[in-house]
Amino acid sequence: AAIYPVGMKMAATWQDEDLGLLVAILVGALTLGSACPHLFNALGGVAWRFTIAASSAVSVIASIAIFAFKPGPTKKGPNPPLELRAITDAFAKRSLCLANLGYIGHMWELYAMWTWIGVFFEESFQVRGIPGVDSKTLARAGTFLVMGVGGVGGALLGGYLADRLGRTH
Repeated sequence: AAIYPVGMKMAATWQDEDLGLLVAILVGALTLGSACPHLFNALGGVAWRFTIAASSAVSVIASIAIFAFKPGPTKKGPNPPLELRAITDAFAKRSLCLANLGYIGHMWELYAMWTWIGVFFEESFQVRGIPGVDSKTLARAGTFLVMGVGGVGGALLGGYLADRLGRTH
């Protein structure tokens, strides 16, 4: 979760327009990356090696794509020097501290939901008892749909609306 703000800050320096959509693409990609192992697990069944191999392969492909497309360059000038005082400012300035705590709380609830949604689905599908369908596979696929498809769709819609309606209203 701590990589999101760093990535957003970097992405925000790449262009001046459609920043909501740009950040949404970044958040959607990170969300999809978190969700893909659940899809691979649904496809590979109990063969955990398949999930690890497929996740690793997709990570390597994504890394190559980043080097091939070379996102950037920074349009807002050179990076400012590292200021360690910013760490204490994050807690000393009330408004910034509250924003950070809100973000941490949001990520806590999001990752908690992601952690338990598969268990919830599996139990629900076992109770429902769909004939001819493995509840574990269905739960894994459902987890991917909630995390990946829902996360990407929500991020893109949010980014689009932020650019059209404004980010501060």
